[in-house]
Amino acid sequence: MDPRIFQTTAIVLSNLSTLLAVLIFSWYRPHFTGSKPIKFLIIISLLSDSLNILFGLLLGQPKPSIGIVYRYAELTCLLWFYKDILNFRPGTKNSIIALLAIVAGVYWFDSNELISIRLTNNIVFILFSLVFFIKILKALEIERIDRHSLFWINNAVFVYFTGTFFLFLLRGYLINHHYEEYPYIWTVNNLLGIVKNFMFAYAFWLCKKG
Repeated sequence: MDPRIFQTTAIVLSNLSTLLAVLIFSWYRPHFTGSKPIKFLIIISLLSDSLNILFGLLLGQPKPSIGIVYRYAELTCLLWFYKDILNFRPGTKNSIIALLAIVAGVYWFDSNELISIRLTNNIVFILFSLVFFIKILKALEIERIDRHSLFWINNAVFVYFTGTFFLFLLRGYLINHHYEEYPYIWTVNNLLGIVKNFMFAYAFWLCKKG
């Protein structure tokens, strides 16, 4: 299969999974701690994926600037989410603003490179998701944690960012040494995105069911 067709197919499937999450959220209108930033995240993700498909069809490849805007929005929304569910101390707000400013500065000087922001997001949200797991284990207040929306939202974040960390880290090596296979290897990002979106959708459904 032509690599471009393979990549486009993976992007379309990822976009459909995002659409599913958006539709389930819109249908059930779940309300849980941190639901608002997750709502914004999946809507921005749907718009970003749709624009990438459009530019892919028209120009043969997506525009890097779309990815930069999305990753920055992803960073903002998920920081907002973890601020809500982890009950950060008042002083933490300034630290979050400082982190956003630093990341924004990095992309101002290197606007064509997505890997640094991807790795930043990976490291930050792997750590935050682990902190949430530790918080749950220490509290031990929930009998069936697998029936709670926040558990699945956090799982989605952990699985996606852990799974793509080495993919982003080794991108240069893969391009230089496995160039022909690279388009197929890179679709792991899309596949993990699909898993993340299904977990989000399940979390929204659980919230309504509960």
